[in-house]
Amino acid sequence: MTEVNHLTALFSLTFGVLQGLDILDPNEVFNSPVPSNVLTSAVGLDSLNANEAFIWGWILMNAVLLSISIMKTVKVGGIMCLRHLFSPFIAAVASMGIATSGSSILHGNLRLIMLCIGFLFSFITNKMIVFSMAQMTFATVQPDVAPLLVVSVVCKYTGVTWHGVTTTLQLLCGWQGVRLVWWSRKAILQLCEKLDINCFTIKQKKS
Repeated sequence: MTEVNHLTALFSLTFGVLQGLDILDPNEVFNSPVPSNVLTSAVGLDSLNANEAFIWGWILMNAVLLSISIMKTVKVGGIMCLRHLFSPFIAAVASMGIATSGSSILHGNLRLIMLCIGFLFSFITNKMIVFSMAQMTFATVQPDVAPLLVVSVVCKYTGVTWHGVTTTLQLLCGWQGVRLVWWSRKAILQLCEKLDINCFTIKQKKS
């Protein structure tokens, strides 16, 4: 997964630099149609654009990786260990609820939505890793998912205005960012104290 993240960051950085230097326009590249072939014709996607092909490829890759990870996890820990995926699953459903609540909400707040989801999943993942390494029980229900779920329900089923959604997402982003930094700092300090080490420097041995 680290390699995938690095390649994704390099991909975004490359096209950002190329656009900034006026070498090419990513919108033209990704909105151009891909050559039709037997596969796209068979599934009725004759007019598939490059961005759509990229998304379908990304979905397929993640589906394969997810299936392999779940099978390996169940093989080692049993089917009941999947209960720890409850909170990430709710977070994924909530994020899809926001994304599908209206085109104006999605297009006008895409970066905020992505940042909210990124902060939340980073927080849950960090907790899961630390709890696993410390051999501590990881709670099935993580309360930190609740704010995103509430925002999703509000966006999906109420007549909240576009400006109201923007303000709400900004507040949620700020809260999740502060929460992530605060918890990470607290976990690092506790680990350093427990292991008797420094965070960024090598601790000198006492004579």
